[in-house]
Parts: sequence; structure tokens; C-alpha cells
Amino acid sequence: MKNTTGLSSVNRESNRLSFLSQTTEISIQAENFCSDFYQKLLRIINTYIFDSLLKGSEPKIIQKTNKKGSFFWQVYDPVTGERKNLISDQEVREWLDNRYYYL
Repeated sequence: MKNTTGLSSVNRESNRLSFLSQTTEISIQAENFCSDFYQKLLRIINTYIFDSLLKGSEPKIIQKTNKKGSFFWQVYDPVTGERKNLISDQEVREWLDNRYYYL
């Protein structure tokens, strides 16, 4: 008769080690996922705080060109979140005047 008890216990131990290895790997992957998630969340929060508090409330005005080559002005008010595209510099001045008039 063959001695299968020794092989059986070796197989069980091998299976147990394999299971522990897989469980550890899954645990490490979950930990890395959580770490990455929280790092990204903190980065988003820090960006929001920086944009909101440190950049101030000054309006942003950028001159851009459309597909046809015509210029226009993009204005942005960080206080209200309002963003507009305006055709002339006169419209930009009026927008600025109205912005400060209502504040």
C-alpha cells in the first residue's frame, strides 16, 4: 500500500499557502486602491481650496480665436462661476461694470 498521508498533507499545506498568497495579494491590491483613491480625493480637495481661496476673486479675461479666425473675449467670474463669450471690448467693459455694480 502507498503512503498517501504524507502527499495529502503536503497538498493541503500547498493549497493553504496558495490561498494565503492569493488573499494577501488581494488585500494589497485593495489597500493600493484605497490609497490611490484617497490621494486623488485629497488632490481634488486641495485644488479646490487653492482655486477658491488663494487665487482670489479677480475676473479672468482671455482673448481667443474661433474657427473662422475671428477674435472674441472669454470672461470668467470666479465668485459667481459665470462664464461668457463676448464679441467686443465694449461688451467686456460693460460686463466688468455690471459685475462690480452688483457686488
